[in-house]
Amino acid sequence: MDNSNNNCIICGKKSIYNMTCRCSQWTCKKHRDPVKHNCTFDFLEHFNSQNKEKLPSIEAKKLTTI
Repeated sequence: MDNSNNNCIICGKKSIYNMTCRCSQWTCKKHRDPVKHNCTFDFLEHFNSQNKEKLPSIEAKKLTTI
């Protein structure tokens, strides 16, 4: 199927509501879910890496002995 006109990669439907997935494939509303168009983007890894960057690192201070 020709995606030069932003057609859905599954059904070939051309619509103003077609959108690009994070795997850079055009999909219609019906095939928007990653499971329905065999998405290759790793959402879990993406969100885990974002969360690691946002979390502050907490370091405990060492106690001095008397």
